[in-house]
Amino acid sequence: MDLTVRDAAAADAEAVAGLLEQLGYPTTARQAERRLQVLGGSADWRVLAAVDPGGVVVGLVAAEVIPLLEHDDPVCRLAALVVDDAHRGRGIGAVMVRAVEELARERGCHGVMLTTARHRAGAHAFYRRLGYVDTGLRFVKMLD
Repeated sequence: MDLTVRDAAAADAEAVAGLLEQLGYPTTARQAERRLQVLGGSADWRVLAAVDPGGVVVGLVAAEVIPLLEHDDPVCRLAALVVDDAHRGRGIGAVMVRAVEELARERGCHGVMLTTARHRAGAHAFYRRLGYVDTGLRFVKMLD
């Protein structure tokens, strides 16, 4: 598939909201636009859009470069990855992950890490195919 990967822009907010909805995070276009503006203003974040030849956003990935206390080099956290339901199985996700890995190399990161929900068995298999290894558990406590 012919695909362009570029920084997501405020004009992509409606498509971003739809993709986040597919990922299980209900989001309005207004919320997506605000989040894109906040993350776009940070040197540590990149939000990339995969765009088909017709200009349709068919995938989205967000990544954050994080300095660490336990390592000299930072790590890149792949924070969100989603490919539109109608375009899955075409290699778009792998293209997006490679874009994050390239960003991580450019920023001097020692690796890329991510979390994924236990129920996303398909995502687990996808990441394993790309060479990612399950190394632990994530614990979360929601605050009031």
